[in-house]
Amino acid sequence: MASLSSLMASLSVAEPYFVRCIKSNPNQKPMVFDDKKIMEQLHYLGMVDTIKVRRMGYNLRYKHEEFLAQIHLIIPAGIDKTQPPREQVINVLNVWNVERRVAQVGHTKTFLRSELKDRLTSQINEMLVKYVLVMQKLARTAMARRHFLAVRRSIVVIQRWWRMAQDQRKFAAQRSAKQHRKKCVVKVQATVRGFLARRRTANLRNERAEAAAEKLASQKRIAVKEAGAAVAAAAASAALR
Repeated sequence: MASLSSLMASLSVAEPYFVRCIKSNPNQKPMVFDDKKIMEQLHYLGMVDTIKVRRMGYNLRYKHEEFLAQIHLIIPAGIDKTQPPREQVINVLNVWNVERRVAQVGHTKTFLRSELKDRLTSQINEMLVKYVLVMQKLARTAMARRHFLAVRRSIVVIQRWWRMAQDQRKFAAQRSAKQHRKKCVVKVQATVRGFLARRRTANLRNERAEAAAEKLASQKRIAVKEAGAAVAAAAASAALR
């Protein structure tokens, strides 16, 4: 008896929800849907009639906070968000010129018909598409800038290496030209020194030849003088005899 009382107390506190189950196909296969069988079951369960009745009235009911959270993307500018949620909902509906037949504002909830919900959903989707396009544009811009910066860094590195290679090639060419000029200068100096040495040698040879010829001539003159003196002495001695 105590357990039954506890069960009844739990049921009285809880909010029961009735779930109607349907079979998607008679073969009990997953992810297979038989439209004809499903529609028959919905008709037999009265779900189609229930949907029609709900669509005839305010079939959508939201708390004011939930409704504002759902439409926060399309709330018109100028709505004072410091006001209570109910006042904000009333101001939003007045700005949109919503007819009372499609929306009503209660003390704690907002009641909507499906046609208004569909229009709001369409506007929200359009706004989401705009935001997505803006985000895609910003993302593409960021990616393009990142790619541009990477390419520019690569180009700077390539240019630095190219300039270094050019400078090395220029320096090697200058050093080769300097070495070639040095070799030419050394060769010219060697040629000049050789020419000067040969000229000095020829001059020395000529000077020696002239000195030898002069010495020989001097010796001849002395010999002639001595011979003349001898002849004179012989003639004098012969005269004395």
